[in-house]
Amino acid sequence: MLINATDVCKSFGAESVLEHVSFTISPGEKIGLVGPNGGGKTTLLRIILREVEPDQGDVAIADAPEIGYMRQDVLDDENLTVGKTLLGEMEELEARLTQLRKELAASPDDEGELAKYEIIEEELATRFGSDCRSRCEKTSAQFGFGPDRHKTKVSKLSPGERARLELARVLVRKPELLILDEPTSFLDIAQREWLEILLEEFSGTVLVVSHDRVFLNRVVNRVFELRRGRLTVYEGDYDDYELAREQERTRLIHEHEVQTREVRKLEGVASEHRVWSARKEKEREGAKHAEKRIEQMIEKHEARKPFIEKQPKPVLVTEELPDKRALLAKGLGKSFNGRKVITGASFEIRTGERVALVGPNGCGKTVLLRMLLGEVKPDKGEAQFGAGTKVGCFPQDVAFLDLECNALDEVMKSGANQETARTVLGTLLLPKGFAEKRLSELSAGERSKVLLARILAGGANLLILDEPTNHLDIDALLALEGLLGSTPCGLLFASHDRALLSKLADRVLELKDGTLLDHRERYDTLKTRG
Repeated sequence: MLINATDVCKSFGAESVLEHVSFTISPGEKIGLVGPNGGGKTTLLRIILREVEPDQGDVAIADAPEIGYMRQDVLDDENLTVGKTLLGEMEELEARLTQLRKELAASPDDEGELAKYEIIEEELATRFGSDCRSRCEKTSAQFGFGPDRHKTKVSKLSPGERARLELARVLVRKPELLILDEPTSFLDIAQREWLEILLEEFSGTVLVVSHDRVFLNRVVNRVFELRRGRLTVYEGDYDDYELAREQERTRLIHEHEVQTREVRKLEGVASEHRVWSARKEKEREGAKHAEKRIEQMIEKHEARKPFIEKQPKPVLVTEELPDKRALLAKGLGKSFNGRKVITGASFEIRTGERVALVGPNGCGKTVLLRMLLGEVKPDKGEAQFGAGTKVGCFPQDVAFLDLECNALDEVMKSGANQETARTVLGTLLLPKGFAEKRLSELSAGERSKVLLARILAGGANLLILDEPTNHLDIDALLALEGLLGSTPCGLLFASHDRALLSKLADRVLELKDGTLLDHRERYDTLKTRG
């Protein structure tokens, strides 16, 4: 047994985050930790790492393994460079060894210096291994940090680049236990697939928080679900977990139906007793006693009533549209600083088509979408929307939102009435109380849901979505899939979420080396054929 958690509890103020959490992890296991955003996953990881103390219980880690921890917090040291981030600790140990070699050359019989040398040499081998530099070169290049970028200041990197650098920093080491907090959030499809292969071949133990269902399916052999403070363990991959959850939900619904019938039966008996007691005044006390016992039985059944997760239902009711042109792009081209990003991009989208835009990070997907929307002027070509096309746009950056506005009013800016606005917010799993909250009080994921709700409620018949699943947990992803899958709206969406692509994309536009390739087939068919 590598990790043993026993009866762990943690609260922040009046909010209970972890309630009597217990589990074990054996060496070599690969665990996926899933659950709603804000449900305590990162808190649990930090308790395991002893960065946070539990209010109750304990987590024991055997044999003091070398731990590689990728955190969500982005690197922000202004003086740190990419190279120092990746190899700084190793180079410091190497420098100390070099200095000790000089001292030992001068005093070869100094046993104290020799002991120091052996300790540092062992630490260097244990933490980094003899092949660290080659691993660093391979890993950093995979995430876009070739040798030419090693002198770049971390402060000059985008949030996505910092997240990829943090992941690379962890992977170039030689940990026995990998703890990864949302490692795929800023990875493109090729990078996710590379990471999956690396983790499949990794001989150590993995504990990973992720909302990428394909990634979890390929990497993990157990799933820990953290929901409402309680942790439930499921054996198998993500598909096994989903099946087990559905079977459990079916069982709970059956239990609820049985208990509801029992409660109604008891309520009927109680009603008969009340009628009987009214007729027989003499025996009223006896009737009261019987009625009290029946009420206690009802309360007992109500207390045992199982909690059943509500599953959101699609609510978009956009009318079916006639088959006509929704968007036409002709010969779009764009260069930045002499570098051609997009060359001669031409395509047409018909009403109701669901088109995915894919390609590696930095290939120009966002530039193309912004040219279509008129936010970036193309160097060549033009884009036109068809007559009657009403566009709803979700950008990657939601910083433009008015943080003093509440969620309900923000959604109603789309022209939706209050009832529709509340319904769509609820469908995206924002509880009733969130409607009146200011956006400044919401997390990044919750703000994304509000913007999605505004777009989806606004009556658009063509949705252009740039990475709409960023910051969404699996529950919200499934809700979004349900909404988009139920509407006849046309879709043009950029995404690295392979499950979403497989579910929604009937056609794929691939941006590769500046050229747009038009694959007129479903994403899952294209991937299988490729």
